[in-house]
Amino acid sequence: MPPELRSKLRQPLSVILRDLKSRNRNVKGEALEVLALRILIDLGLQPIGFRTRARETDYAETDLTADGLHLYYARWLVQCKNSKQVSQAHLTREIGLATLIRAHVILLITTGVFVPRVTTQAALAAQQTYLQVVLLDGTALKEYERKGRSALLDAVEEQAAEVLTLKRPQERVNAD
Repeated sequence: MPPELRSKLRQPLSVILRDLKSRNRNVKGEALEVLALRILIDLGLQPIGFRTRARETDYAETDLTADGLHLYYARWLVQCKNSKQVSQAHLTREIGLATLIRAHVILLITTGVFVPRVTTQAALAAQQTYLQVVLLDGTALKEYERKGRSALLDAVEEQAAEVLTLKRPQERVNAD
């Protein structure tokens, strides 16, 4: 983790979210990175890669990668967008990167909204592949600011329950 970001992790979440609206591009970019780190830490994940580029991905960049060790191991790929909306093309790119770096979970964070095709594609990824997609939009971030870590955990847990439902049919396919 870059030292300049480590010191900013102690900032109140309200300051980080305020800085996302700054006119200064560097302030906004740094705030988005700090927010992503903060979310990973609050989810109990260990950041392992920052602005990761690899030959295997043709040097395409991921914002962050993280390891999760709860009842199982999972590698997370994190992409953050400080934009009004996130299109399906953004998720498509992350699905490709996740396959190349062997991630299990894609965490897509935006200060805006996801177009409807993103949620559809996230559901298809869960149904048809080993991947899981977690989507945190501006509304989820406002709840996170208001209620703290518990709101974040609730949002991710709710999506995990949906993924479980989507993945259940995979059990029958594997049992044949």
